[in-house]
Amino acid sequence: MTIVERDCVHMITDGAIYDQYGVFLYDWQKTTPIPGANAVFATRGPVFAFVAVLAALQEFEFSNFDELRRQIDQVAVKVDEILGNEPFEFIVAGWSDENSRGEVLFRQTHGSSMHRTEPGVVYLMGERAGFGVAIAQRWNRDEVLARFEEARAFPDDITCGRGDQPLMGFSVGGKVWHAVVRPGVAPTFEILRDWDDVPGEKINSRRAMAAAA
Repeated sequence: MTIVERDCVHMITDGAIYDQYGVFLYDWQKTTPIPGANAVFATRGPVFAFVAVLAALQEFEFSNFDELRRQIDQVAVKVDEILGNEPFEFIVAGWSDENSRGEVLFRQTHGSSMHRTEPGVVYLMGERAGFGVAIAQRWNRDEVLARFEEARAFPDDITCGRGDQPLMGFSVGGKVWHAVVRPGVAPTFEILRDWDDVPGEKINSRRAMAAAA
């Protein structure tokens, strides 16, 4: 989820890393700073997509987010050289000094009727975007966590479209990570929630909700 406000931009993700069967492996801080760019990025899909994006970004030097934005198509080419046709998404949230606003860039290697996007195209998103989670209308901790609890309660295709058939399972878990990008300072990070999912077991949101009741 991303939320652009007057003086900052928020990126909020879960941290669940799971195997091809939906077994929770560990929590991962998916909101990752981009050196020099006053921006953070996250990926959706296989964990090696994160590694590929990080490796591609490290081949470039940025002194601000605007330089990153102008070179994002070149970064995407590098990512595709590493991953080939692997379906995944990446999201970049940063502060544009040129436009005096927070901005969010989004790219999928597969099209999406939900986002109305074409594969391989980098889009400048609006002030609110969900990326698998219902959109929060503003930054409010309780509202954001409610949207993540809703997403956690419903199964999704854990293959992210890579399988011959969908494999339904719970995929939102680990921790809820929150990054904030502001002008002139390094991004800040915090944990909003820890669901205490058990490594080696499938994410079971119903069990977790029953335990919390």
